[in-house]
Amino acid sequence: MGRELKSFVELQKTLTQLGVTSGSALLRMSFRATDQPLEDAMVDISRYFEVESNDTSRNAILLAAQQQPDVADPPAASAPAPAPAQEQAQAQAQATAQDIKTSADLTLPPQAGQRSLKVFLAPSSSTPAAAAQPYNENDYVPTIEHAKLHQARLNNAGRNQRLLSDAELARQEEERQAKLNAVANVKVRIRFPDQTTVETTFGKDDCGYDVYEFVRSLLASSDEFSLVYVGSKAAHVSLKDGPQRLIASDGWKGNMLVSFIWAESVSDRVKKQPPLKEDIGRQAIPLAVAPIEDKSEEKPLKGKDGDRQKSVEAKLKGFLGFGKKK
Repeated sequence: MGRELKSFVELQKTLTQLGVTSGSALLRMSFRATDQPLEDAMVDISRYFEVESNDTSRNAILLAAQQQPDVADPPAASAPAPAPAQEQAQAQAQATAQDIKTSADLTLPPQAGQRSLKVFLAPSSSTPAAAAQPYNENDYVPTIEHAKLHQARLNNAGRNQRLLSDAELARQEEERQAKLNAVANVKVRIRFPDQTTVETTFGKDDCGYDVYEFVRSLLASSDEFSLVYVGSKAAHVSLKDGPQRLIASDGWKGNMLVSFIWAESVSDRVKKQPPLKEDIGRQAIPLAVAPIEDKSEEKPLKGKDGDRQKSVEAKLKGFLGFGKKK
């Protein structure tokens, strides 16, 4: 993007803060000669890049800073003897290199803050988009298909239904698990109290704990909260902050909408503030909703066919009780 990051302060920025949230990006790294002594550079590195046992990337940065030759320096034969501070820095670099060698084969789990996400602004209008659609009286006029469906449901409700056997129930469970195992990932939208929405993707190995950790990485406050979604039986289910798999155990698939709810112990001051961090809130974009096209318009029948249709519709209104305004 035509930007250059060369100071330790600039290198502290994450890809999200630089505007790289999805897609592909090209980063070019180059080494340059500097007049800064190695001792001062080591002090800055230890200040901004703390070496941790489980962070190989920071160790690699520290090792590269130690082993990178300075093209502007004279040959080694004429170089003066290293200072005690420089010898201590070199010894620390060697120990760091040993740590990298022993931990090179370890696969670190992805952190919640490293997931790609999209942030959508809250709706500008308090009226839902569905309520803004024009009202059509013909949508409430019953047809012959409605009457047949209603009669079929009455017939099925009056029949004695045989209970499924254990083998049939087991077969249904196997089919359900097979369908869930075929799901590789699920797109999740998390809606916050201010109607701001965050979209991300979770895989088959993710669990409820991963969702909560992801949400915690977005919040500006560390207060308690809960996540609720609509289950398979059209009932609100509270997501557990535990090791249960989202797809295999909770049955998540396709697109999921999760609602964020503050705990009762949270103060009103926190509830009124924007829940997301400032750097994440600045990424919010408007959510584009495509207008619904009305494809139900049909040409009215003429002559006897039209009169017969009106007669059937009038009888169905009385039989089904449709079209009555209270």
